[in-house]
Amino acid sequence: FTMNSGGSAVYSLPTADGLSGQVLQTDGGGTLSFVDPSTVSSLNTISDVLIENDSLYIGHDPNATTTDTAQYNVAVGVTALDAITSGSSNTAVGYNALTTNTSGESNIAIGYESLRDNETGNFNTAIGRHALKESTSGNENVAIGRGTLPNLTSGDYNIAIGSGGIASNLITGSNNIFIGYAQPHPDNTNNASNQIVIGEEAVGGGNNTLVIGGPSSGSYRLTSWK
Repeated sequence: FTMNSGGSAVYSLPTADGLSGQVLQTDGGGTLSFVDPSTVSSLNTISDVLIENDSLYIGHDPNATTTDTAQYNVAVGVTALDAITSGSSNTAVGYNALTTNTSGESNIAIGYESLRDNETGNFNTAIGRHALKESTSGNENVAIGRGTLPNLTSGDYNIAIGSGGIASNLITGSNNIFIGYAQPHPDNTNNASNQIVIGEEAVGGGNNTLVIGGPSSGSYRLTSWK
């Protein structure tokens, strides 16, 4: 029979009725037949999904690099946690989230390039685009919000909550707390530790200081407590 207005397409129908649930399929040359529809019986049958050692990777298959010790990981994204070798209990959601992580454990990265450069750091939490982006070996840092602690490389026990590149100049400092919006000021930089900086565009005072308030509202500063 023909099925177009020009009358040039000719199809050959199957001679049997087929089975319940089957669908018609063409061979590309006009011959139709009844076949079972394609189904997925297991996620592991999908080329870009891997279930291994109680871990789930969606978007890529890192089987070539993982070892038996890489357990309890969850990765969602084309390049999320795609270099993993032995690290366990990591969660990565988003493009390039934990993409460099090899042996780091118990990290949480949610958002585009969150914890992107982490290789061996443990127990970090990064939520938001570029949060803790350049941290490679830092431990137990918390960054919540877009661009929080984006340039920290190896500092530990830092907390940053806010947005707009908060604490973006801190490189290796530890035990700092930053809360607010846009604090990329020179006094918040490098190796400063034990700072508490609160407020919009608040400028940190260096080691062992407390600063509350930004430049628009004035600030209260306490230095060198023990």
